Amino acid sequence: MEERTADLPLAGISVLVTRAREQSAGLVDDLTSRGARVTVIPAVSISQVLEPDGFDSAMARIGLYENIVFTSVNGVANTLELLSSKGMGPWDLPPALCVGEKTANAWEEAGGEVAAVPERYTAEALLEVLGEDLGGRSFLVMRPEVVKTELGKQMSERGAEIEEIVIYRTVVPEEGKQELRKLFEERGPDVIFFASPSAIEGILKMAVQRPTSNVQRKSVAEGGEKNILDIPVVCIGPTTAKAAEEAGFTEIYFPDEHTAGGMVEELLVIAGALKKTEC
Repeated sequence: MEERTADLPLAGISVLVTRAREQSAGLVDDLTSRGARVTVIPAVSISQVLEPDGFDSAMARIGLYENIVFTSVNGVANTLELLSSKGMGPWDLPPALCVGEKTANAWEEAGGEVAAVPERYTAEALLEVLGEDLGGRSFLVMRPEVVKTELGKQMSERGAEIEEIVIYRTVVPEEGKQELRKLFEERGPDVIFFASPSAIEGILKMAVQRPTSNVQRKSVAEGGEKNILDIPVVCIGPTTAKAAEEAGFTEIYFPDEHTAGGMVEELLVIAGALKKTEC
């Protein structure tokens, strides 16, 4: 007999997913299959830097780098577009150090070679793989405009020669503001999923009526009783969780496995407490 929706472990729980729609399909399916009601409102969109400073010169001396470094799938995607515009491909670059299996898979599927992927999907774990002494080693880091983890700086402090190329930036989508407002006017989510610090910044920019201090941020519904900072959040890992804490969120969770699947498993752990709160 097919399991009734009410019997599913996440039945009755409303989840706001803040990832890009094209990156959240599997996550949404996983959540809904377990009974959750899911709303997807992307908190950031990716804008490629068309002529990144230093990119052409880095490609001209690409053989001098031991590895290229990617911290996200977006980094891979934007690098591939830049390479294509120059008549190059991943096979022209040195082996990659990748944070996360999806990042590594994206590079390999495009024809690139992957040198290492840390077991934990964080920049700190990548540093552990590289070791304390990086003297005499040279790396090319493909990164977003704004980062929370200063990976390149930390690698330099360990003696490495680092070239950082800013290849994309994150911007707040204007179209999501009305959808977010409507969600809060109706009821608001029971939990919010964040996969990056930039998503936290983006959703708060979309939510507030006027920029104020963190502790005074208003709900998207004027006069509403639910403050967005009081909603439990599930973050993909410790860096994003720290950003949530700094933003003023008070109930923060993150899984041991820093993946979308790990976030779902973490929600399953706290689901009982969420349902009791609703009662």
